[in-house]
Amino acid sequence: MSQTTYFGVPFLELDLSWVKTLKEKRSIVVPVVEKLRSHFPVSVARLAGAQNRNCERLGVVSISSNRNWLEKVLESARRFAISGEAYVGSTSIGVEVGEE
Repeated sequence: MSQTTYFGVPFLELDLSWVKTLKEKRSIVVPVVEKLRSHFPVSVARLAGAQNRNCERLGVVSISSNRNWLEKVLESARRFAISGEAYVGSTSIGVEVGEE
């Protein structure tokens, strides 16, 4: 039995140019990551910017057999991130198809 599996990986670029210290940055980024994980069926990883206080790149991933549901979840997660303290400079949401 073959079923199409969809996975999406949006990248969120957080612009934190107003942050003065890494500690201040962490106090913003960690809650964003935790809230995304708790509010949506996604995994979140901090991909780049750990040593730079002015930016952070997050990768968000989810997988489903329903493409429409997956796109809605990822778009909702993106909007949720935008509504926080950090400005999301750019996002890209792509859905890839994998065959079993």
